[in-house]
Amino acid sequence: LDKGDWMGAVLDLATALRNKPPSEILERTREKFFESMCELARRDFTRAEEYLEEFKSACEVSPAPMATETQAADARKETRRRKAAFMGLLAAGRESQGRLAEAFDAYVDVAATLGGSELLPVLEEPSLMAASDTWAQGRVSAMMAKAAPAKRTELEAKVAQRLEKAKAANTPMDELRGLSTVFGHLSSSGQEIRLLLAARLAAEGSADAMTLAEQQLELVRPPLATPEQHARSLVELAKLNLSRQLPDDAAACLSTLALEYPDLLIDGKSGKARLSEAATDHRLLPFLDGPGYSFPAGRIKVVDKPGGGRNLMAHTLAANGKMLPFFSRHMVQFQFNQQTQGYNTLTLVDRATGEERMSESLARRNMLSTALNNSNYINPFMNHPRFSYQAVGHIMLASAGNVVYAIDPLRRRVLWDMNLNQPGEPASASSSPINGRLEIDGLKVDFVHPDGYRQRMGQAGPLLAHAAILLTKDGMMAVDPVTGRTLWVRQDIPSDSQVFSDGLTLAVASLDPASGKPSAVRGIRAVDGASVPIPDSSAILANKIRISGSLVLWIDESMNGRKLKLTEAVSLRDIWTRDLPAECAVIQCEGESFTGLIEADGTLRLVDIGTGKETMGTKVDPRHAKDTS
Repeated sequence: LDKGDWMGAVLDLATALRNKPPSEILERTREKFFESMCELARRDFTRAEEYLEEFKSACEVSPAPMATETQAADARKETRRRKAAFMGLLAAGRESQGRLAEAFDAYVDVAATLGGSELLPVLEEPSLMAASDTWAQGRVSAMMAKAAPAKRTELEAKVAQRLEKAKAANTPMDELRGLSTVFGHLSSSGQEIRLLLAARLAAEGSADAMTLAEQQLELVRPPLATPEQHARSLVELAKLNLSRQLPDDAAACLSTLALEYPDLLIDGKSGKARLSEAATDHRLLPFLDGPGYSFPAGRIKVVDKPGGGRNLMAHTLAANGKMLPFFSRHMVQFQFNQQTQGYNTLTLVDRATGEERMSESLARRNMLSTALNNSNYINPFMNHPRFSYQAVGHIMLASAGNVVYAIDPLRRRVLWDMNLNQPGEPASASSSPINGRLEIDGLKVDFVHPDGYRQRMGQAGPLLAHAAILLTKDGMMAVDPVTGRTLWVRQDIPSDSQVFSDGLTLAVASLDPASGKPSAVRGIRAVDGASVPIPDSSAILANKIRISGSLVLWIDESMNGRKLKLTEAVSLRDIWTRDLPAECAVIQCEGESFTGLIEADGTLRLVDIGTGKETMGTKVDPRHAKDTS
């Protein structure tokens, strides 16, 4: 073993086991044999194949005859770890031999046998731990992506066979969920399983089932879904929103359907026809035109009103990313709680009426009060750190510095929360004092804990339909946004990294300690946390204006002239490009849809970020623009 001769070690240890060693050294011999087989199978599976039966047998760990309950539990845990390693190596080995159909079945067995109740180490990447079903779906997805066309067709046929079996009315819901977990990120057949599961959940009719149905439908998206499947998901989302008394959100789904698939027939109706039909429904009609632009014709007059100051009893969170109309109608706020002396009550307030639609006391203490007090929040003339929330469907992820809260505003409850400084901490433990110091640099606020751990206040990673990506003291974590189940953890991602995603891949930018700017970008597969190659977008991120998902608005100062660009940063594909005058500054807007351009002569333009087109042009006093270049 010390010489790295794994084949020799396996031969010697297999011989020793066949000779039935004394009981006092049996378990140690089996352990050494198991470790040697793991190394040999990773390096040369074909040579290890001869000893697979002995390898499988060595997975069983028997507790000592007089073992305590704790020792017996440890033996069961070790057995589970060894079985996970054996089954994973068997699947990977079959894949390495080109026996993809057998590898496919072996990966599925990993998910079915081991489930996802605990995280297990991933042998190929020592810094990664993943739930077994999560790891299996990532490996199957990668295997299918790189398979030759004939092999891929064979694998897709196996998924289709499972789909046909799942269509039986008596298929248990748990079995459908398992199929969706393993195959949902694969081919169109996997997406079809998601649609099937969503239909079964929606038919169940409970509030919990509808939340899970919405999550499945939000996961039916290109490039995995076909246009027909994506269109069907929009139709089903519209129906789901209507059943939940959300006609504005239903109208938004139908408008998207008509815009993206105007002529595609779903159950005999095109997207345009469905939108026209919606105009005859009194519930939908008021919302079909959308909010439109709110800029009046002619000159705009700005009036400076005296007085004011911020409401110290409530901190309104900024929306981050594309939202349903539901969130345009409501303000999300952290309310100051006199009893706990912190912003530990989350409220949802109707913008039109001021009515409080939700008020939830937060069990886990956050540092929002400390951050706002230390940044002189009472002063209305100062910029302050922005705390924000994200949403996929109607599930929100609200950030309060050291704590993130997953919220279902329709059911008016906090689904789960997490202290990013202590991810394993139970909620009841968060009543203890939070020690440390704040370091404020402009709009950036870092909380430095006594052990030196530095935490950027107000930031959480991207919220995807299947996972909330969180940067914690223990590394990067992916957590199911509805259930709170941890899907995977990477321990090699610094907590000050910048993360963005196109839904399938995470781009993780490491920051240069001296400049604070991105110095390198690496790719992580979102479904299972495995490393994947992507282009280096650090130059783009170093000049960013803002990031939404994987789209980066940035200024290109290349030799071809100064340009404003919207670029898909995972693939480096430019969405649009706009020339910028030399003395022109880009202005951050409060909303996500626009950015502003102001020139030294006072010319002011508002630009739609989605299209790059100008939506408003005006002029301001040049004195107010002289310091913007």
